[in-house]
Amino acid sequence: MNQFVAIFAIDSARLASHVLRMSHTAEWIREMLARDKSKSQSGLADSMGLDKSAVSRMLSGDRQIKADEVARIADYFGQRPHRGFSEDGANFEDAPPLAPIFRATVENCAWLIFRNEPAIDLRKRAPHFINAASVFGFFAPNDAASPRFKTGEILWVEPARPVRAGDDALLAEKGARKPTRVEVGEMKNASASEFVFTRYGDGREQRLPSRRWSAMLLLPRY
Repeated sequence: MNQFVAIFAIDSARLASHVLRMSHTAEWIREMLARDKSKSQSGLADSMGLDKSAVSRMLSGDRQIKADEVARIADYFGQRPHRGFSEDGANFEDAPPLAPIFRATVENCAWLIFRNEPAIDLRKRAPHFINAASVFGFFAPNDAASPRFKTGEILWVEPARPVRAGDDALLAEKGARKPTRVEVGEMKNASASEFVFTRYGDGREQRLPSRRWSAMLLLPRY
């Protein structure tokens, strides 16, 4: 009986995580449809090779959004790869039980993450991202993101999920430069040309060109 309860608890946690991620994506789709009047559910259905009813059920939560469909959804809205959809479908399969934490430091007041190096730690996955294969974390190197994030707190990042207005976001500089320079703030608006966000710490509005920066979702605390 105890074994059954344990298995049920694990499966429930995974289901809750899956529902949370699917719900977030559906909300982002609805927001994009409302923002861009040239897009529609019918157009989205045609681009995905689905019936309009299937898209309606997908947005209402009655139909699962499949891994390979995420990329097609992003393509339809012209958001690939600007908003974190650069991960391939393999990253949406069952994830290992541990998530990597990469080294982070401060240089000239900027946060740097060393994803090109081996992870400095591995942590057990929390229920709300147990199946997010591409998730990674890092320790906040100083209090530049306070009071939202404190020095030494682990910030968990999911690069394969879209970032919507109001989300916590990690803005990462593109290019071959290693380590990666990042900014942390609340996303205000994202377009094909720029990201507008309020930087944590000093509360200043920042505008960064999307050709040079990527936006990644910062996951909720647990």
